[in-house]
Amino acid sequence: MFIAFLLTVSIAEAKRLPFETLTATTEVPEKGVIEVRRSIEIAAAPELVVPYLTHLDTWKSWTAWNETNCAGTVWTYTGTQGEAGASMAWTGKECGKGSMTVTTLMPGNSGATYDTFFGKNTKDPMKGLISVTPTATGSTVEWRDVMSYGFPMSLFLSRSKMDTMLGDDFALGLAGLKVRAEADAAKAAEAARIVAEEAAKKAAEEAAAKAAEEAAKKAAEEAAAAKKAADEAAAKPKKKGGK
Repeated sequence: MFIAFLLTVSIAEAKRLPFETLTATTEVPEKGVIEVRRSIEIAAAPELVVPYLTHLDTWKSWTAWNETNCAGTVWTYTGTQGEAGASMAWTGKECGKGSMTVTTLMPGNSGATYDTFFGKNTKDPMKGLISVTPTATGSTVEWRDVMSYGFPMSLFLSRSKMDTMLGDDFALGLAGLKVRAEADAAKAAEAARIVAEEAAKKAAEEAAAKAAEEAAKKAAEEAAAAKKAADEAAAKPKKKGGK
């Protein structure tokens, strides 16, 4: 796992990132840092995707950093899940020690940014951004991370190798996110279908009842009119001679 590897390499001497929060328009320096990006199409609306990003206690259910790959890891959570400032920390043999904090919630269910610290490093976090863009069929989700890249990490890993290692974890996470969000979308669609069917059934029953009531009323009116005509006919005096 890439996370486990990061914990074995100090990045204290690498260049500090020149921005506080990673945004869609952040200009990333060409030297001293490395940026990793992966994206996926998900057949689910942004409002079904974003909670998985902002509730850190769900991350081990969809990311590559889960209870299987990080066996024996203990996760702890602080702050209010779903809000900026929420944090999680982990410690274990397989995935080492680290922490993550949601730094901003992007408006309109469009994603979140976060800071990740590994090992003893508490000054230079990896900056992350997961953006969610609505599409005609659901959402496009892009996962970006930017981190310091320099001595001594550069002695062990090339840029392409780092991109592959972290990118593979991103791809696995996005695939897991897709499964979860699309399952939620399917449940929501089924619930909406049931509600629509019940509403249509109720409307049909009400329409039938109203039609029956109107038919009965019309029949009663016609019967009353017929009776009145008969009564009036019976009340007329008969002419002599049968004429």
